[in-house]
Amino acid sequence: MAHDSKTVLLGAEWDDDLRTRLRDALKDMGARMEDHVWSIGGSQEMEMLEVTLQNQRVHVEAETYVGLTLTGPPDLVDRVCDRLASGKG
Repeated sequence: MAHDSKTVLLGAEWDDDLRTRLRDALKDMGARMEDHVWSIGGSQEMEMLEVTLQNQRVHVEAETYVGLTLTGPPDLVDRVCDRLASGKG
């Protein structure tokens, strides 16, 4: 991500409801998936998703012991978080 990015910890990586709401919010906002990677190493599982949203890249990462994070342009990350908080996503 670029130097002008923002990362927000949305919650626990195992929170399936949160992951579904995030996926729905991104979809409703018009996001397009660019890349999806799932990996496991020892006791850690990691899933990474790159999407294009409003012509900008957003990175979603779910990692064991870290949580579910969203990284991207600050204004776009804030809009996604606001949508999740409003219950629309």
